[in-house]
Amino acid sequence: MTRFLKLKLILPLLPLFIVASAIVGPLVGNAYAQSGLTLNLTLPKTGKLDIARTVVVITVKATCTVPAGSGWTFAGGFGDVLLSQVTQGKTMTSQGTFDLTTCDGTTQSIQVAVPSTTGSAPFHAGPATITFADLFGDYFDTNGNLQQSSMFVRNPQSILITVSRK
Repeated sequence: MTRFLKLKLILPLLPLFIVASAIVGPLVGNAYAQSGLTLNLTLPKTGKLDIARTVVVITVKATCTVPAGSGWTFAGGFGDVLLSQVTQGKTMTSQGTFDLTTCDGTTQSIQVAVPSTTGSAPFHAGPATITFADLFGDYFDTNGNLQQSSMFVRNPQSILITVSRK
């Protein structure tokens, strides 16, 4: 079948496709005007380094709130923290993850373990930078659809790492 013949067969049906997509389109996928959960993440000014110098533990403060009267159900949440430190003349960046277990408006203090990257120099006491952090919250809307809200901290924040004596 030539290209011209295909166009000749399909072109008369184009208005029908446009009308059908206008009717069906809003019924498929997420057609809700929702702002989502209210999320907040506060980063610390300090971190504790284990004696082996392989893990820095930082405590983030996370808050999640389901809008009053929304009828939404919190399904869980999680976040990430990227920590960078110059060690032996090289910048090492590692990631720590955490879970968010409640969404009732209370502030949760969550310890995040950030392990050193395999094959890189270990962490040391001194200055470091949280280069990025995020927080995600999953919830079911009133129609049972799983939705996700998110927030990001993109402004680097300096922290001071000290050695834990435990």
